[in-house]
Amino acid sequence: MPYIFFTLTAGIVLILLSAKTIDFIAFHILGVTTADPLSDNFLLRATFWSGSLPLTVISSMSAAGFLFLTWKYGGRIFKRLIAPFSISPDMLDDITYKSIVFGFPFF
Repeated sequence: MPYIFFTLTAGIVLILLSAKTIDFIAFHILGVTTADPLSDNFLLRATFWSGSLPLTVISSMSAAGFLFLTWKYGGRIFKRLIAPFSISPDMLDDITYKSIVFGFPFF
């Protein structure tokens, strides 16, 4: 159960970051304008909330596909990335406790 939660959370974060990157490129670098010039809200306007139905469907389908691929293959890729560091369970436990001690005052 935690695997599903963390892979879906990581997938959603990566999808939103990539959508915001596409928005930034579209509106600030390429200079695309919206139909409503009075609105300064560009949140996901180039991807999920665009006026074009095909673009919205393509964005939604690619996000769903990315979530599925993250859920299906994310554990294998993550293990392959972590394996060269040879982190022992005791070291991981120590890192977890230190991050909690460091992050608790900020939380």
